Amino acid sequence: MIQQKTAVLIFANSPGTEGINKSFSFGSDLFASLNDRTIKMVEKTGLPYFRFSEKDQIGNCFGDRFTNAIQSVIEMGYENVITVGNDTPSLSKKHIIEAAAGIDKFQIVLGPSQDGGFYLMGLHRSQFNTEIFKTLPWQTSRLNNALENHFLNKRKVKIKKLEMLFDIDSLGDLKNIQEKINQFSVRLKTAILKLLFSTLHSFSLYNFHFLQVERTLIFNKGSPSISSH
Repeated sequence: MIQQKTAVLIFANSPGTEGINKSFSFGSDLFASLNDRTIKMVEKTGLPYFRFSEKDQIGNCFGDRFTNAIQSVIEMGYENVITVGNDTPSLSKKHIIEAAAGIDKFQIVLGPSQDGGFYLMGLHRSQFNTEIFKTLPWQTSRLNNALENHFLNKRKVKIKKLEMLFDIDSLGDLKNIQEKINQFSVRLKTAILKLLFSTLHSFSLYNFHFLQVERTLIFNKGSPSISSH
């Protein structure tokens, strides 16, 4: 059974730390909403999951911390690990279920991000090498190419790719999700709009589409409050 051998690793910092790392001056509400959304979505898959925030991560750089987190889940006895973050609003239960099924056939599953990284990586423990992983160009636009070179060219392992999604690393990335904003929860839409409106003096994405959404939200007295997770 997939549920018995596959676990999900949510590698996501606390809202305050995430906002600082990504230079969001008013981003804590946004990432609190994204954290809650990610956890609820992963719970719906029925797969066991483990969240590694900055309190649980070990290492001096992102590559070390991420690699060590994967190693920790594998050492718990799981054969497959599916890693996700908290910065991809369009990530869904469907993507994780598809990844869980794909690992058995391909051993590597990647959900590519538009910036050259990935929003999801699924791998069988046989394809995990701590020394190699720690040397990958994490948090750069070269990451996907480096992974493909390692697995496809060096190890001759086929990669199953999921659809490309947009993640949020900067205020500029919000323009990539504006057409899908009405698909998000009221809480997430409110957090996005709050972030945009609080930075209008340095950000120019104030367009008619957002005005329409804002007009709907501002009179929604039933919107849930935004609080830290």
